[in-house]
Amino acid sequence: ATASDSRMAYGIPSVNQEQLDRDLSIPLHQLLTWMQSARMRLPWVGVGYRVFSSEPPPTTRRLVVRAQGLRFRNDTRLAPPSADVEVEVTVGQVGKTSIEMLYTVRYDGVVVADAVATMVCVSGAAGAFNPSQVPERVRTLAASAATPSPAASAAGPTAAEGASTRGSAVTMDQAYTRRVLATVKGIPPKDCNAFTYPFTVRFSDEDVNRHTNHAGYARFCCDAVEELRASAHPLAAHLGHASPWFVQSIVLEYVAETKARDALTAHLWKGEGAMGELLVVISRGDTVCTKGVLQITTGPGSNL
Repeated sequence: ATASDSRMAYGIPSVNQEQLDRDLSIPLHQLLTWMQSARMRLPWVGVGYRVFSSEPPPTTRRLVVRAQGLRFRNDTRLAPPSADVEVEVTVGQVGKTSIEMLYTVRYDGVVVADAVATMVCVSGAAGAFNPSQVPERVRTLAASAATPSPAASAAGPTAAEGASTRGSAVTMDQAYTRRVLATVKGIPPKDCNAFTYPFTVRFSDEDVNRHTNHAGYARFCCDAVEELRASAHPLAAHLGHASPWFVQSIVLEYVAETKARDALTAHLWKGEGAMGELLVVISRGDTVCTKGVLQITTGPGSNL
């Protein structure tokens, strides 16, 4: 295993308008897509996972996202238009069927966000994946990667603190995402007075695995937040209509696959942590498909 096997920096030079949202800022789902782009460029992965599938014993393999999180440091969400963006990925802990990917995001060379994705190795046909053992050579990459110590991970927030992320001392790793996600049990009961946002998955939301791409759920969550802000729901009044909102951090767990034409509902309700913490569940009927925690911050929300 070499450093290039366990680490990759993916650069997006001079980000321009076609990659920005209506406020001329980089959308959250775009960053998650670039995280995917970075890990797909690790030498042992390859386009369509062809290199990964050739590892002994050769078989069709994929890596699917089980959970992921991204946290902006302080108020660094807004990149200057035409900024150079770099997303660096490092292989973290490697289990029998899972791989932890740790990320650093930089705008014009300045670290602005930390992120993590827990990947599960699967085999089989699209739509019928089964967990599969990580190839032995890939398992050795964990030893060469600069992974956080368990002690550093243990210094993170309690579950009750949720996704509160103003500081940058908390290690963003899969242990952190597990603690945060422990606050979300399922579809909220009626007495939570959750805000609901119904929508339909588009064909363009699917990826090569014939299911909704992981980054699409971040867009669904951000759309739900904007719908909430424009509503008269009490939760919107609690967070404050006056100031622009933006998602300071997001942690999501993918529980059940969805596909094009599925009718889904995003449920948002107040968490027990810091001001601005929202719990989210995306469901198909009574089935939880994705759950997570968002930290909403008010402040500068536009580069216009």
